[in-house]
Amino acid sequence: MEIQPAEWPDVTPEELAEARRYSMCIDWSPEDEVFIASFPDVPFARTHGATREEAVERGEEVIVAWLTAMKDAGNRITPPKIRV
Repeated sequence: MEIQPAEWPDVTPEELAEARRYSMCIDWSPEDEVFIASFPDVPFARTHGATREEAVERGEEVIVAWLTAMKDAGNRITPPKIRV
């Protein structure tokens, strides 16, 4: 399940596209019995979901919120690294 701009009226399609440039890793946590979403380029940004799809959806929410907070605070945003 993917976040659509209509679900977040304050998020533009451009902002969502910017967020989706950041790599997201989804890993199973046997200890917690959930899927963990993390971002190699954004230390300490993590969330989880009962399914991979839920973890991805929540991951998009986290990265959009992180980008928004960084911009609102006037902080420099490190661009995502390109991985091959």
